Amino acid sequence: MKIKTYSIQPLSDEQKQRLRYLGEASFFDSEDIEIQEFLAQAHDAEILLLTNRLGGYDPLEYTHKCKLISLTATGYEVIDVKKASSMGIAVTNVPEYSAASVSEHVFAMILAFERKIINAHKSVRDGNFDFVPFQGNELHSKTMGIIGLGNIGKTVAQMSKAFGMNVIVNTRTSNNEYTNVDLDTLLAKSDYVSIHLPSTKETRNFISAGQFETMKKSAILINTSRGQVVDETALIQSLSDRRIRGACLDVLNPEPPKKDNPLFKMDNVLITPHCAFNTKEASRRLNDIAIDNIEAYINGKPQNLLEN
Repeated sequence: MKIKTYSIQPLSDEQKQRLRYLGEASFFDSEDIEIQEFLAQAHDAEILLLTNRLGGYDPLEYTHKCKLISLTATGYEVIDVKKASSMGIAVTNVPEYSAASVSEHVFAMILAFERKIINAHKSVRDGNFDFVPFQGNELHSKTMGIIGLGNIGKTVAQMSKAFGMNVIVNTRTSNNEYTNVDLDTLLAKSDYVSIHLPSTKETRNFISAGQFETMKKSAILINTSRGQVVDETALIQSLSDRRIRGACLDVLNPEPPKKDNPLFKMDNVLITPHCAFNTKEASRRLNDIAIDNIEAYINGKPQNLLEN
């Protein structure tokens, strides 16, 4: 088996050795080669290990012998799974690897926003040791509304409880632990709304102008899922009009964003560069499971296969 890898999170020596045991492996990463150049070189690979950050390029247009694409990601919207299946290409993902990392990032952003951490740090660095401008808000006894109760949503719920928060959820999955309400009720009652949905046709602009109108004016929106889930134009208008109090965003639409995005100039927005998943522990799990998927496929027992 000829295996070629393209990763943002570099493979460890141990992980590379695992792949060498499975076939003729070649390794590339985003620091050394552009994705288009890699795909041009990967035309003869039977197995591709790929990031889902492909810059708009379709790997299916470059493959001639490929039998498996193992994505080092949970989200797989970059691959047309139905088209891949018609070409005889299996596609796998990593459904659970970053629940703790993303959930911790949710609270890192909320706490930074509510306790004015960034501005307080800058003030001290500038020689102003004055606490008065930095009065914040407690999370205790506030209501956390969670949209989507997958692995990450459940972990955010558990962490919310640890902060002494009330938790309500909006989910289609079975749930006996948290109060499940319709979307309008969740938006109307929540002090914080944390989104944990995949990017699909059904979830595109899931939160738009009507939903912002339903939210409390004191509410904070947190999105660590996908930028496409939120209507960014409606979000910008709601923030500008102070229809909601603020937003903590790890994802935008598109990515990378345009340099003149109005969100960058707003004082009630905190933005990070789609890095909620990016911890050493999660990155190792991600690569390990993606390699597990390759090994399982070669052994005739495929796992984490995506259905078309």
